[in-house]
Amino acid sequence: LVVANDADLRMGSGDFTIEWWQYQTDSNAFPRVFSMGTYPSANIGVSLEGGVFYFWAGGSAIGFSPGTFKNQWVHFAVSRSSGTLRAFKNGTQIGSIANSTNFSESVNSLTIGNELSLSADASFGGYLTNFHWVKGTALYTGAFTPPKTPISPVANTKLLLLATTSGSVSSDSSGLN
Repeated sequence: LVVANDADLRMGSGDFTIEWWQYQTDSNAFPRVFSMGTYPSANIGVSLEGGVFYFWAGGSAIGFSPGTFKNQWVHFAVSRSSGTLRAFKNGTQIGSIANSTNFSESVNSLTIGNELSLSADASFGGYLTNFHWVKGTALYTGAFTPPKTPISPVANTKLLLLATTSGSVSSDSSGLN
């Protein structure tokens, strides 16, 4: 899924949250959950390579060890609050690092389930839902209980893809359309 570049998707250097539920079944070399740009120079993105959760920040990979995540439903979230980037799996923090990257990609579109230069190795195989893009708010800064019901838009939600059926895969539930 490709979402046209828009100022609402540019996180800048402030707080943000990106979260989603996934059920990954593939054995692709470097599946991308999402990206803006093409690796290794993607401005922002997540890939799952060799059992490592990589958050891409301004062309640099930040790796976290998430433990088991394939062939099961898993909630992932990345948030930044006051210059600290945190990654979570099922509400448990899997890592944190100081980060002040200015996520200001103004050319490349947001690609979900692959990267801008589409490839089989970068294709995410499985299911993604409740993909939530929140600009300006760090929803998670410590351990939390992942949502058990479909995510609802909150203040600063810029994109929300619930994908409850194949027909709603590209329907934005944020209210921004």
